[in-house]
Amino acid sequence: MSRTDASGNHLTVVRGAGGTLPRRPPVRRPRVAALGRVKPPEALTARLFLLAYDPSTGRLTGRWTKLGRILRAAALVDLQLRGNLADVERYRVLGLFPADRITLRHPLVRRHVLRNATDTLRSSRLVTRVDLRDAAVVVLAATGDLRTVLTKDQRTRHRDRLAQLAVRVGPVVPALKKALQQSHTAAAG
Repeated sequence: MSRTDASGNHLTVVRGAGGTLPRRPPVRRPRVAALGRVKPPEALTARLFLLAYDPSTGRLTGRWTKLGRILRAAALVDLQLRGNLADVERYRVLGLFPADRITLRHPLVRRHVLRNATDTLRSSRLVTRVDLRDAAVVVLAATGDLRTVLTKDQRTRHRDRLAQLAVRVGPVVPALKKALQQSHTAAAG
């Protein structure tokens, strides 16, 4: 026999020699499993994003702006550790103002990543056959208006293809779009 108490909890009634006693169902704890064949991500940004997740609340800790800065810094460190960036190089603008310059050690790597990302826009390639990382790069770049990847004209021409790729990439794309819109309205108002 079962019933519900005043707080809405489901109780099971146990009948025994000592009378009728309510017994609460056992608390279900999340199962912890060994990693098995799953490997932790190599990218620092992915590792930090996972660590920013608070399992007790089911949310990311900190504010988005703070986490965004941490993730950008992690991306720079990751590129530097992999040998793709040189230390931020000091120089002077107009010979007066101190500034820093980032130097790519392997510009061909950037070209390769760019080519793979923009190749996802070719209609001859099936959306289901496109590498998800390349699709994510081009869709996130288009969503964030990163013009070094796609010009405004390219985004307009490939709008339908970008929408198809965005569906394949998943819920991060609409979340980024919403976050960018909110930051834009907060800055304007």
